[in-house]
Amino acid sequence: MDKETIIARSRTFWAREKQDAPLITMRYGNVFHNKMFRANDHLLKKGLEITPDMIHVEDYMADYERLYGEYEQIDQDGYYACEPICGFPWIEAMLGCRVFGTESSFVTGRVYDSIDSVVIPEHMEESPWYKIYFDFHRMINELGHGRFTSGQPIIRGVSDTLGALMGQSDMLYAMFEEPDEVKRLYGEINRCLIKLGRDMYDYVQPVGGGYVMGFFNVWTPGRNIWYQEDLSALFSPPYFDEYLLETSGEVIAGYDYNMVHLHPASFHLLDGMLEVKNLQCFQVNKDNNGPTVREMLPQLRKILGAGKRVLIKGYLNTDDADAVLEGLEPYGVAIQSFSPTVEDANRFCGYVREKAARLWK
Repeated sequence: MDKETIIARSRTFWAREKQDAPLITMRYGNVFHNKMFRANDHLLKKGLEITPDMIHVEDYMADYERLYGEYEQIDQDGYYACEPICGFPWIEAMLGCRVFGTESSFVTGRVYDSIDSVVIPEHMEESPWYKIYFDFHRMINELGHGRFTSGQPIIRGVSDTLGALMGQSDMLYAMFEEPDEVKRLYGEINRCLIKLGRDMYDYVQPVGGGYVMGFFNVWTPGRNIWYQEDLSALFSPPYFDEYLLETSGEVIAGYDYNMVHLHPASFHLLDGMLEVKNLQCFQVNKDNNGPTVREMLPQLRKILGAGKRVLIKGYLNTDDADAVLEGLEPYGVAIQSFSPTVEDANRFCGYVREKAARLWK
């Protein structure tokens, strides 16, 4: 699809104007995003500790160019953005976590034994991981040269990050035993997250008069950010309100467009999340062994009914597409599906558009 049409359809989605079909973006290939990069091959070894000197940013540029060429073969509504190794634990590494390879991804090792020993660096920019992260953004934008841009990869939230630094179970115990210290550390981590997001726009170049929401490849008319708090699935609604309502509003403040990543395991927090100040869009996962899109329709309708937008992501099948088209009003709806090949991706896009032409008249 040509860029002008992608931009027009994206504007319709963000404006919550009537759509003739959901905004469709696609990801294809290996479900483990890190395995899409040949430059990662020497890192994806179980138990291998990854150090900054092992990542050579220039080695990834051929991968980005290859993936862009393949991505452009899909007739979708996505605008291509390249993320700095999307599945790499960037914020955790910048704040002191050790990083290890697996056969398909990267994991972190805790570095603190108790809440009292946790130290959040005052100057995160002094970390070598910070420099590498922004070397990616700089080189990607130079490579894209207006054809594509860089975007935000997966950046974990305050609860996820503190859980990585000190262990998830110990963090949860600390919420009972030392709540003020947990809140203080959440605030310090959020300071780093806010800086990381803002610094990105020193490097990211606009495309089509706007920017692209990384990982989801959704074009926005202005600057954007998305965030997640996956560990909040273990929180009660009152604990979400006490610990994460304020930090969630702070991390998206100052951006024209924003989105939160949400798993069905956190649906019990939906009412509280709808209270996050100025939150615009919910990215809802269809998880493996989780509810189908049809089974999630009550929550999706609740989000849309609150004036928000939804982006449904996962390995979507035709019944999931039918559920969206039959069960949701055509305002502020987007989907992102995974397909093993470009051909399968195009078949899915064609199915959705053909059926939408009949149902979303």
